[in-house]
Amino acid sequence: MMIFRYGGYVLFFGAVLVLGIEVLRYSEHNAWHLVTLEQAWRSFGAEGLDHAAEWVVNGPFPGVWEDVMLRLLDLPLLLVMAIGALILLFVSRRGPSVH
Repeated sequence: MMIFRYGGYVLFFGAVLVLGIEVLRYSEHNAWHLVTLEQAWRSFGAEGLDHAAEWVVNGPFPGVWEDVMLRLLDLPLLLVMAIGALILLFVSRRGPSVH
């Protein structure tokens, strides 16, 4: 369970970092241009996203790429990281201990 907690903290601090970057970009341009998950993925390597698309399209459920994955890739990176952090931190919560 600690691995989920640490993963949640990493995603949380990443979301805070992305929020800071977005605020700086807003202060420069006076308009919100949120970075999407696809833009962030392509900044690390476009071939990875193309390989994932090819793998999903050639898999048993080819319609998943257009119906689901393209919509998920259009979500803002800040939202994806924040929700991921909340889910991981919620999963790693310790319940009441029974002795």
